[in-house]
Amino acid sequence: MRLHALTDASLASIGPSTASSSLSLAIIRSSSLRQLKQTIRSLNISINDSIRDDLWRELVAKHSSEDPSEEDLLADIEVSNKLPQFVDPRVSRFFGLKADNYSDVSRILWSLSQNCPHVTYAPLLFPLAAICLHFYDSTTVYRLLYRLLQSRDPHFCSTSRSDATRDAVVLIKLTKRLSFFGGSAVGREARRKLRNSVLDSVFANYLEWIFALPFEHVVRVVDCFLCEGHKFLFRISLSLSILCHQNSCHSLQEVLNLCSNPPISPQKLIQNAISLSRLSRKNISRFSLISKLIQNEQTIQPNLKPLLPDQLNPADWIIGARLAPRSFRSSVLREWALADALWAWLPERVVVREPEVVFCSEENGNSLQTFFTLCGDLEPTVLLVRTLRDDVFGAFCSTAWNRRLDLSGTKSGQYFGTGETFLFVLKPRLNKWEWIGRNQQIQSHSQQLFMSATQTSLCVGSGGGRFGLFIDGSLTRGQSDCCDTFANQSLSSDSKDFDISVVEVIAFT
Repeated sequence: MRLHALTDASLASIGPSTASSSLSLAIIRSSSLRQLKQTIRSLNISINDSIRDDLWRELVAKHSSEDPSEEDLLADIEVSNKLPQFVDPRVSRFFGLKADNYSDVSRILWSLSQNCPHVTYAPLLFPLAAICLHFYDSTTVYRLLYRLLQSRDPHFCSTSRSDATRDAVVLIKLTKRLSFFGGSAVGREARRKLRNSVLDSVFANYLEWIFALPFEHVVRVVDCFLCEGHKFLFRISLSLSILCHQNSCHSLQEVLNLCSNPPISPQKLIQNAISLSRLSRKNISRFSLISKLIQNEQTIQPNLKPLLPDQLNPADWIIGARLAPRSFRSSVLREWALADALWAWLPERVVVREPEVVFCSEENGNSLQTFFTLCGDLEPTVLLVRTLRDDVFGAFCSTAWNRRLDLSGTKSGQYFGTGETFLFVLKPRLNKWEWIGRNQQIQSHSQQLFMSATQTSLCVGSGGGRFGLFIDGSLTRGQSDCCDTFANQSLSSDSKDFDISVVEVIAFT
């Protein structure tokens, strides 16, 4: 059994293995999910049980047999402290993982983000990745979560904020059913107090409750969840709510404190959860339909609460930083760190499209006319420059370069473009200069000179007799200086003038 990622302190807290369960690989493979549900619920499967080498892989395989293709396997992504947008730091704990394994969590999540673009908000993925890494290697964990996202049950794992809103509303509706607290006067009073004190504001945080539990409790919850689906998380949340009421917990922090040190064993928690009656899929489906009519994300998006000891600290991680698609190839952006930095600056409407290099001076030659022929009609585009000194910089160009042709009859070199245009440096430093009009009132026409082109040159940004980025007709020489449009520094680290190694244009199709 490979419990390789736990710290020594975590191992000590788990204690020795309990008696081995009677569950075997043959039983898992031959049984239906309905049969397995009763077995998984009733057996007190310890963390160190040898069946864990296969248990979660086999359970997930029963929900989905779709494996990632070879090109969609776990990517070799170096992302340091960046995490995808779908991560929710409120429910993201490492569960005692060694710091060396933190990067594995990040790499798994970014690979899922790259290969499952339909996932926009999936709070379950981070804690599941961290928990699974205690038992499996990173490639296996990636395959497990990929399959989970391809489950035949579309509600198995929420993948959007609307899904999360629906689940929270369903749980709140379920807690208001009198049957969960009994029909007596005492039961009615318990329900009334629970609803008045913590229900609507705290129940939206039900995943926080679950992942605040100790590691051995959470592992048993995951056992049942991978067999039964999201419905079992409702059961756990409801049983925890009763436990919190019995212990007079009337705020989210009190609930989290109790869940982090529960007065019951993992198996007792499972038994309490399955003892709840009238929790049918029919009721859940009915409440899901109701939730569509009353969804209001603002009411179920609480502020960040105090962190648990090993919870993801938002101050240490960047949530939502984009990564460039790993299928993209560029002669200028040779390092993924440069491409990722650029992608973090691009507008949302652009990054959802497929990037393509439409002009490269190494491939297409040093001709400005060829430049206009290949990319003049496209917008928006990214203009990239790599100098002979290996500096990398450029501009996001909001308007097609052939817009210059629409200005026929006017003075040559007239300006066009919009305030979405910006200048940037990727190497040797990172910097971005947006249009000055985004942050202050425009004082002169020279602050709105975005793009210009003639048959002998092109430029981005001007004013005050200077260019933000100027490239001559041979695409081999350029100039950069502070201009009125962007109030930028020189893009080149050497001097205002620079020699060009490669000019490249990226379009988005």
